[in-house]
Amino acid sequence: MHSEELLDEVFFPACSLNFRDGKLLRSHDELWKPWFDTAGLVDLPEPKRGVLYEDSSNLLQAAIQGQGIALVRRSLAMHKIVADRLVRLFNVDGPSPWNYYFVCSPSVAGDATRAGLSHLALR
Repeated sequence: MHSEELLDEVFFPACSLNFRDGKLLRSHDELWKPWFDTAGLVDLPEPKRGVLYEDSSNLLQAAIQGQGIALVRRSLAMHKIVADRLVRLFNVDGPSPWNYYFVCSPSVAGDATRAGLSHLALR
């Protein structure tokens, strides 16, 4: 099996431009504690109150709608930030347990596959 890493995912806090409430939005997949630790806030525990989102897209949408501060995935949030629908709050990237890979059999992992991956990376 041939594999190539496409994206090393990270998390960071973001909220809407018209955000007014200090609530941290929660998710099973985007936990706050690892980001707190990376930011030097090692004494802060994982938030236990409030809505718990099961889907990263729903979490992102709640942040866009001004419902609170979300810990968002870079891969999902950057186009919203560029479009001024979301604001990144700190320049601290938290670790993610996920990376994205291209996987194929060695027989198709040649120059054409690398050219295709390069094309996708430029988009």
